[in-house]
Amino acid sequence: MPTIPLSERYDGFSEVEFGFNDDKATHESNRCLQCDLELNLA
Repeated sequence: MPTIPLSERYDGFSEVEFGFNDDKATHESNRCLQCDLELNLA
């Protein structure tokens, strides 16, 4: 996830992570759904 540089984090209370735009979010979710990992969340 894109973030602001460490040197700019000292200057205030801005969000550190920018988040994803729609295209990148779709790409990341599709990548996640391709994983065949099975989790046991019992």
